[in-house]
Amino acid sequence: MVQEQTVIYISHRLALAKTCDEIIVIEDGKAAEVGAHDELMQQNGIYAEMYRLQADQYGKTNI
Repeated sequence: MVQEQTVIYISHRLALAKTCDEIIVIEDGKAAEVGAHDELMQQNGIYAEMYRLQADQYGKTNI
């Protein structure tokens, strides 16, 4: 996306978040999970659940 710059991307759509170097999941005003897409998917926490729900909704099977 952007090299050598910090970009803050805020969204409920997680498809683009997959390309980010670091993802911070905020819950109740606090960082609940931090990591890259693959790390967060392996943790099987909040991010993974939201990502799977959206992928199912949009018919994407490549997680």
